[in-house]
Amino acid sequence: MKERTAIMGRMFILMGLVFLLPFGILMQIFRVNVVEGDGLRELWNSQAIDYISIPAQRGEIYDANGSLLATNSVVYKIAVDPHFPGITRDDLNQIGQVLSQHTDRSPSHYRNRIQNAPSHSRYIVLERSISVQAYEDINELGIRGVILEEEYRRNYNFESLSAHVLGYVNHNLDGMIGLESKYNDILKGEDGQQQVRRDRQNRIFSYVGAPRKTPQQGLSLHTTIDSFIQAIAEEELEMGIKRHQAKQGTAIVMNPKTGEIKAMANYPTFNPNRPASIDSENRRNFAISDIMEPGSTFKLVTAIAAVEQGVVDFDEVFETPEEGRIQLYGQWMRDHNPLGDMDFREVIAKSSNIGTSEIAMRMDEDSFYQYARNMGFGTRTNIDLPNESGGRLQRPYEWSRVTQPWMSIGYEVQSTALQILQAYGAFANEGMMMKPYLVSHLTDQYGNVVEDCQKRDD
Repeated sequence: MKERTAIMGRMFILMGLVFLLPFGILMQIFRVNVVEGDGLRELWNSQAIDYISIPAQRGEIYDANGSLLATNSVVYKIAVDPHFPGITRDDLNQIGQVLSQHTDRSPSHYRNRIQNAPSHSRYIVLERSISVQAYEDINELGIRGVILEEEYRRNYNFESLSAHVLGYVNHNLDGMIGLESKYNDILKGEDGQQQVRRDRQNRIFSYVGAPRKTPQQGLSLHTTIDSFIQAIAEEELEMGIKRHQAKQGTAIVMNPKTGEIKAMANYPTFNPNRPASIDSENRRNFAISDIMEPGSTFKLVTAIAAVEQGVVDFDEVFETPEEGRIQLYGQWMRDHNPLGDMDFREVIAKSSNIGTSEIAMRMDEDSFYQYARNMGFGTRTNIDLPNESGGRLQRPYEWSRVTQPWMSIGYEVQSTALQILQAYGAFANEGMMMKPYLVSHLTDQYGNVVEDCQKRDD
């Protein structure tokens, strides 16, 4: 009897638990849907909703005649998720067959790529760049598990033309050198944003009414570069360097009345579509970054200073030694050839070191220094390019006894090629020195002028 009572007690307990279980489930459903429903739904929404970036188009770069120097193109990348629910081996084979029709690879290449991937991989890249037609053909298959992505690529239409001026971009489309770097923030614009939903497989879905921030497209640069002049400058520079077996060289063409740079060439050059094809040393813009002793080109400064200071008469005769050399403070000053007696015009025309140094030593040190400074030596031109050097111009308190005569013929001073050009441009422009520049104005995606760069305060 006692055993029966114990068994019945256990049965009642078990039956009670059986009846309580559905009640507990119903209570939990009530709690989830009614009591805590709003909070849980808000939590789910916050976890399921995400934001993806909408890339802005990088602005284009034009030459002075409207030719497109740098632009963008769309590159399509295709990948597959072989573990996507419902995707079959036949689907994967079909993808490979369609791709092989647009590439030089066989269908077996793509099958092997999928089979040789790690077993858990859910993102296997088949091609990093396919044509628009291949993209459309793959898209028409309607196979879920195919991942088609759009990427923008920077194209330089004339390849190496103006390479050092234009520069290039990295894989993130950020400018590295040249105008691409200097105007990077202006060119790149501002990315937009799209609200999307993610499912449990982390797949992204857009939905109607989702908040969207439209991207602000980058502005385009209109440069002063004339592609025809640039091409001639590059060709002549290359021939000259090869003829004289030089290591490198630079050539610049500027309008002295405005400061517009019509051409800026360097050799060796490179193709900005493939910047890694040449070492970084030759991607440097020699015209603005490399400094050198200007030599006899600096005699222009000495001549101008002497005339304006009134220390020389145009008809005065300068006697130079028959042997073509003279000793100044223990150092020999030489002419390239014995030049004999000359007037001031001949001293400059024949580039006499002895005559020029004699003229320079008639001037006050501070005045001579100031003329060199006023003509742009020892300071940056502030051209709209990065990494410009200011050169080297010693102040008078740093000079030795031989500095002034040697500086007068272009030694003990260092400058860039652009600084020399700027000085000669000031002479050609009747004493008015203009700031060199490369970008004339900016336009938006509709071609409207947004800014005239020459009206900036800087």
